[in-house]
Amino acid sequence: MAREPHLLGIDVGTEGTKVALFDINGRVVKDAYEEYELICPRAGWAEQDPEKWWHVVSKNVKAVLASSDLPVEEVRGVGVCGQMHAPVPIDKDGSLLYRSPSLWCDKRNAPQCERLKSVVDEEQLIKISANPITTPWTGIKIMWMKENAFEIYKKTYKFLVPKDYIVYKLTGESSIDWSEASGTFLFDAEKEKWSDELAGAVGIDLEKLPSIYASHQVVGEITSEVEKATGLRSGTPVVSGGGDFLCTLLGAGVVSEGRAADISGTASIVAFYSKKPPIDRRIMNLHHVVPGWIPFGIVEGGLLRWFKDEFGKAEREEAARRGLSPYKIMDEEAAKIPAGSDGLVLIPYFIGERTMGSPYARGVFFGLTLAHRRAHLIRAIMEGITYASKQSVEVVKQLGLRPDAFRLIGGGAVSPLWRQIKADVYGLPTQVLSTYQGGVLGAAILAGVGAGIFRNASSAANEMVSVVESCNPIEKNCETYRKLYKVYVQLHDSVQVLYDELAKIQM
Repeated sequence: MAREPHLLGIDVGTEGTKVALFDINGRVVKDAYEEYELICPRAGWAEQDPEKWWHVVSKNVKAVLASSDLPVEEVRGVGVCGQMHAPVPIDKDGSLLYRSPSLWCDKRNAPQCERLKSVVDEEQLIKISANPITTPWTGIKIMWMKENAFEIYKKTYKFLVPKDYIVYKLTGESSIDWSEASGTFLFDAEKEKWSDELAGAVGIDLEKLPSIYASHQVVGEITSEVEKATGLRSGTPVVSGGGDFLCTLLGAGVVSEGRAADISGTASIVAFYSKKPPIDRRIMNLHHVVPGWIPFGIVEGGLLRWFKDEFGKAEREEAARRGLSPYKIMDEEAAKIPAGSDGLVLIPYFIGERTMGSPYARGVFFGLTLAHRRAHLIRAIMEGITYASKQSVEVVKQLGLRPDAFRLIGGGAVSPLWRQIKADVYGLPTQVLSTYQGGVLGAAILAGVGAGIFRNASSAANEMVSVVESCNPIEKNCETYRKLYKVYVQLHDSVQVLYDELAKIQM
């Protein structure tokens, strides 16, 4: 009797790693999640130990398989996604050479960005890469390593990113996919291959980069050593996978024109599907894990979690008494505050900005009075992040993209209040999906394509995911937010020079 195939998805995130076993309809059979620490040794720095990622992945895979009661041969494919851009150097034997790579949100290479801008024709490089020079790109992080840890750079055989380090640990094969390659500032967006011109500008040896695979393409198979460590059957195919951001969009059905998403988590992102990358220094572009591109804007920092951890003792205690999430309590408090937070405006760049401002940007609460309470700050955080995202929405509209609505992903989708704030600030409906499993579902879908179970990833995602609820804009609130958004933009632009001055004092 033939058994139904299953697929394993792995998501190596910034705050933790999730492993999930799916059936072919996208339903979770078993999953496991474990958090780990984000290490910030200096202002603007963020790093983690890749060995920690592998320890948690292998532990969670073993736990999921052991608890599922499914014969291991039913797992027909493995897909991996992960936090993007962090360069992980290995030698020819696969040994890890550096245990504290700079993560996607790390800004230590800001001086390299500024120096690069001063010596190259940035507009020409933007045309090739479809991206401005900014701190997240893997190639510019490698540039920092070459200048500050040259012995490690010299010994490096291949630079991998987090999900590709895990793919290597699973298969013994080095690789990178479309999405991660396009986020290196070393990738020719039109030719879809490594660029000699970009590599020359950044000063990177291209032979230290792995071969580029389609995201659904099989890279290798589970090794016998991994079978012993995890319980996965040796010979099970492993696909190249993709960046967690792009796999999340796949799992949300953002695979055709007119579709857009608002993602709220450690970072808050607005993302749009486009057949080709629109070129503008104010936005960034990544190749999707399916054919097409994703122009996007991002706010980094996990600000609601920061507020909960640093100032939310009362909310945590109330949540414990009522058996709820602290975020639910924060939501209830903020919902009592009128739209616009009684004139309180937040600039949400607590860990720097990428394309519309200084990498040394900081957070600003503007308009505080003695009449403001904790609930005002919570609502202002939600509104401030959304104002920042609206700046990217306005840019892509100018470039000809016309989103119909925003599919909500992450914590923002759970909050009824934030759903309404986003609809009111954007002036477009926000949508809740029938299922949300994040990047781990997208990774599993790609594994299903590689294993020959699905015809293509886009059609599989469309069959698994649908819109179940829409939140429409409230015109009265829209008018309030239009006025405050103008204040936000003026404030945002006026403080940029002060960020740079503050950074000089702190250096």
